Amino acid sequence: MIIRTNSLMLDSNFFRSHWLLDPGSIDLILTDPPYGTMVRIHPWDKKISLVETADVFDYLLAPQGQIAIFCSDRLQFEIYPAFSPYFDFRYRQTIIKTSATAFHRDRPRPNSEALLVFHRKGTPIRDRIFNHEVVGEEGLPWKRTNRKGSRSTMGGLKRLVDENKSGKRYPTSVVYAPNRPGMSKAEKQDSTHPSQKSLIFIRDTILLLSNPGQVVLDPFAGSGTTLVAAYQTGRSAVGFEMEPKFYDETNERLRHVFETSDVAILSDFAGIEIEL
Repeated sequence: MIIRTNSLMLDSNFFRSHWLLDPGSIDLILTDPPYGTMVRIHPWDKKISLVETADVFDYLLAPQGQIAIFCSDRLQFEIYPAFSPYFDFRYRQTIIKTSATAFHRDRPRPNSEALLVFHRKGTPIRDRIFNHEVVGEEGLPWKRTNRKGSRSTMGGLKRLVDENKSGKRYPTSVVYAPNRPGMSKAEKQDSTHPSQKSLIFIRDTILLLSNPGQVVLDPFAGSGTTLVAAYQTGRSAVGFEMEPKFYDETNERLRHVFETSDVAILSDFAGIEIEL
């Protein structure tokens, strides 16, 4: 399948339907998989096989592609060994949420979650996309003189003069992002998904880890935020969602966002090969 459209929504199970995508065709996989923590309330939150997930990601990811996957503190320790045969860990970003999640009797209420970023094993640093100048916070330009011979935290010699002409700040490993119910009313109206992510944060992550025109995949699309953010940042996107309620909501959300644009919203792909 050759992707030539701005966004695509597949109403199907990712593990059964990923063959619709060409191997090596995805530049960034950005997703929030089921954690298994709410499965007693929400059957769709059943944990997935992370080993199978890694196998499929390896099949789909481009040679210089990257993975950004949300997870709980507990789930991250299962992701590392499952992904290690194919991917190297790059960094972890901690997202501080506006609202803590459910009460636990034996531990603090979690008000944060992690975003783990991986790249293919052996990818040179020069080929790992990291557009920090695009997403850095605005600030005032600065200039300072360093003591000659002083050392940086990386062990190398500092330059005599450091200067930031643009004022843009470098991204940090801890960020703040609203979650339900602390999101804006307008954003909450887009979906009823309890794990809906902040559009601004998802947009910044796509800007940081991919380039315009590249393809972003969300295999567990949920509320469709990744698809919307990819369109807004000039990327193509593919999303899979098998829960009928969330698929319908996302379908409606995409039709509203893409009302006047050239975007295909497709479903019922079983047994069909499609070229766009």
